[in-house]
Amino acid sequence: MKTREEQLLQQFQSGEVGGFDAFYAEYGSRLYRFCYRLCGSKADAEDLTQEVFLAAFQGIERFESRASVATWLCRIAIYRHRRLKNRGENLALDEMPDLADNKNDDVTKIALESALKALPENLRIAFLLVKAEGFKYREAAEILAIPQGTIQYQVSEAITRLREMLGKMDEPKRKEKSNAM
Repeated sequence: MKTREEQLLQQFQSGEVGGFDAFYAEYGSRLYRFCYRLCGSKADAEDLTQEVFLAAFQGIERFESRASVATWLCRIAIYRHRRLKNRGENLALDEMPDLADNKNDDVTKIALESALKALPENLRIAFLLVKAEGFKYREAAEILAIPQGTIQYQVSEAITRLREMLGKMDEPKRKEKSNAM
């Protein structure tokens, strides 16, 4: 019996009527969310998502099912994003997504968004894949075509730097509180 992923992939590969729509319905919102976090703007994320699905459609016969479809799509997104960035096209990180757990804490959201923007791209991508998108380290390593240990280091380094940056942003608040007492 075929898994849902295998069925969708077969429909997509065969050009079956509705195959692309079913494939997009399954993976579109997750891919868009990842692209949005990667690019930082809605317009760029929409463009990148469309590019990824076009590339997937054009290269579907080369998909070997060694990785999951989500892993494959994220890998395409990262490569396309880097290519666009290297060409100097619009990829401003002006609207980083909401990653803060406390939806009511705007200060935390802004601080986290600012800290994420300040991370080097390789650390930001590793962090987003593992911590925001929920990929396992092994899957993130497959997406980026780097060793698993490198991903583990990058995520750890990203967390360390985020804590450091967020701690520095929090210092003035702590000083204000201690001065007020």
